[in-house]
Amino acid sequence: MSIAQFIRILWARRWIILVSTLACFAAGILVVLFVPRTYEATARVMLDLSKPDPLDAGGVSSAFARSYVPSEAEFIMSYRVGAKVAENLGMTRDPALRAQYDDFAASQADKTQVPSMAVWLGSTIAGNVTASQYLATNVIEIAYKGSSPDDAATMANAVRQAYLDETQSERRDEATQAVAWLDRQMAELGKQREVSQQHLVDYQKANGVFLLNGGTDAASSQLAALAMSAPLAATTTQYGGGNPNAAQIAALDAKIATESKDLGPNHPVIQDLRAQRAALASAPLPQGPRTIGGPSHSTLVDAQGAKVLAQQDKVSEAKRLQADVDALTAQYQTMASREAALRQQMNSDSFSIIMLDAATPPKHPVAPQPLLILIGSFGFGLLAGILTALIVEFLRRRVRGVEDLLGSTNVPVIGVIDAPPVALV
Repeated sequence: MSIAQFIRILWARRWIILVSTLACFAAGILVVLFVPRTYEATARVMLDLSKPDPLDAGGVSSAFARSYVPSEAEFIMSYRVGAKVAENLGMTRDPALRAQYDDFAASQADKTQVPSMAVWLGSTIAGNVTASQYLATNVIEIAYKGSSPDDAATMANAVRQAYLDETQSERRDEATQAVAWLDRQMAELGKQREVSQQHLVDYQKANGVFLLNGGTDAASSQLAALAMSAPLAATTTQYGGGNPNAAQIAALDAKIATESKDLGPNHPVIQDLRAQRAALASAPLPQGPRTIGGPSHSTLVDAQGAKVLAQQDKVSEAKRLQADVDALTAQYQTMASREAALRQQMNSDSFSIIMLDAATPPKHPVAPQPLLILIGSFGFGLLAGILTALIVEFLRRRVRGVEDLLGSTNVPVIGVIDAPPVALV
């Protein structure tokens, strides 16, 4: 088909095209005039990913943030947030909405599957909510479509507040469960620590091995003190009623004074040293001239070194028991610190959601859009008219030119008689 044939057909069937175009255009005008207006209001929130999470005490990682923000947007569009909106606005107490819900419940065949009124309203509200991530930021835009500008703005702000309330409630519930679990674990851990501590004390008393605060046993500490001290010089004197063990008593007094600072006056090591001093002080006094002085410094060091070597296996076992106690204590302190942080979060309103722009009543509706509808209806009517004209033409073909005659018959054309010219007056 040539362009000339196509134009002839359109001109011949122009009334079909005209009627179709006008009918569709009139339908578009009716849609613009009578379809209810829909308004959309938008509110914004920002997720502060740098703020520690109340459950894991850490911020959201950058890798997880890529899925965290879209998942929160999906949660905003869920029926749970919608049900919270209905609750906050008192929609469940509205008589008209209650009547609609009763009709809905009565129409359901399976009464056990009928949702509550809050869930039913929440699903309806969620159908009008659109939440999306703004560009590649941590901002979420919450849009609500309503029948009036004020209704759209009110509901958008209500959805934003409901999202915050639901998030706080969920985090508090999770923190409460975590605190209860930590309490049970800490109670069990405390019992284990007490048993380990008692086992360590019993082992030290039974074997005469005592560990100081730094993890060093008392015998090794005494050996180090003797090695660093100056040798005691032996002196000779005449009998005058003095105690020949005065040097050892003085050394024990100095050791008791030093060890008491770390161990306390009632520690078994201190009590043993005091018993040694009492035994030396109550020793009988010799008669006649004597030399006052104790064992040599090297003798004391050698004796103490032998004692350390003899207790080496026992000291190793005591250190192992002490390590068990320290590990249990560290675990208990970590759990106690985590529990305190969780309890603080349970009573806090500070969560990783920041309120940004509140929704305001929009000035123009988002639907229907008059210009788009009118242009679309006109174009659709024109296209439908052209297609209808072509269909009618092919069903009822007519010869409108030489090209039509040549295409429809095999008869050769001898000549063409042009139409007579129109006389100009």
